[in-house]
Amino acid sequence: MSYPPQPPQQPPQQPPQQPQYPPQYQQPYGQQPYGQQPYGQQQYPQYQPQTSTLALVGFVMVIAALVLVWIEKIAILGWILNLTGFIVSIVANSQIKKSMGRLTGKGWAVAGIVLSCVLFGLFLIIVIAAGALIGSILGGMGGF
Repeated sequence: MSYPPQPPQQPPQQPPQQPQYPPQYQQPYGQQPYGQQPYGQQQYPQYQPQTSTLALVGFVMVIAALVLVWIEKIAILGWILNLTGFIVSIVANSQIKKSMGRLTGKGWAVAGIVLSCVLFGLFLIIVIAAGALIGSILGGMGGF
């Protein structure tokens, strides 16, 4: 007799093949994939900061007032211009604070406010000195 019959041979078992995909790019932790925004967040356009026109106008008005108050015939115009420049500089400073970085020029606005206050202080000193001078003249004459 011949050899005992051998069982049929089966081919070796191979695991089923997985389809080959290109490797996936992993986003760094906490970042959203391109084009997607986290819930509740919006993307706003970026603005180039601009110098506040009101800040510059207020500063120039106060500088012009510094010159005009010394010219005798138009000194009142200088004081009105000083008051207007003071108000414009305060409004500009307020707008710069509320603009969230879109407006610059805080230095111009603050300089306008400070120079205007200095000019008002000078005005008070002149009025007090003039009052004292008039009082001393009237006191020397016998007064009222």
